[in-house]
Amino acid sequence: MTEAEIHVDSTLSPKKMLMVTKMISNLSVDMQSMFGEINNRINDLEANFERKITQKINQVIDKRISTEVSKVKKDVNLAVDTLRQNFDQDLKIVEDKLNDISKSVKHTGERDISYNLVVRNLPKSANENLNLKISALMREGLKIQIISFSSVERKRSRNENKSGVVIITCKSKDDLNQIMSSKV
Repeated sequence: MTEAEIHVDSTLSPKKMLMVTKMISNLSVDMQSMFGEINNRINDLEANFERKITQKINQVIDKRISTEVSKVKKDVNLAVDTLRQNFDQDLKIVEDKLNDISKSVKHTGERDISYNLVVRNLPKSANENLNLKISALMREGLKIQIISFSSVERKRSRNENKSGVVIITCKSKDDLNQIMSSKV
């Protein structure tokens, strides 16, 4: 550097010059220290800013996820409730049908005797088809064309010389009444 670049007062003594140089040196050290502190401060601010932004982003993401999970949970609960209601309704229907079947079986057991007809002295043949024989008897003897039976069964006789009685179980009370009214 030349004197033109740096204005130096020529009246300064070397002692004063040394003092100014020390001051400039101290100022330089202070400036470097201050720049270091500012740099550290900026780094701390950036780190804090990064941390806070990360926290905010995490909070927003957590909130959105919680909201979506809540919606899905609500939908799943609604679907489960609907399935539970449908299952309960189906179970009720099955219970009702089971009760109806139970009553029907109970009534069937009770009505077996009340729907029965007894035919005595019907001769027994070797290979008889009892259903055909009874149907022919109804058509030809009682003039009833269409009658259906639940069952036709010949009971064994105690006396070997006599044919056993035939038990006819009618399917309905109407069939029984039709046979009984034709009998007269």
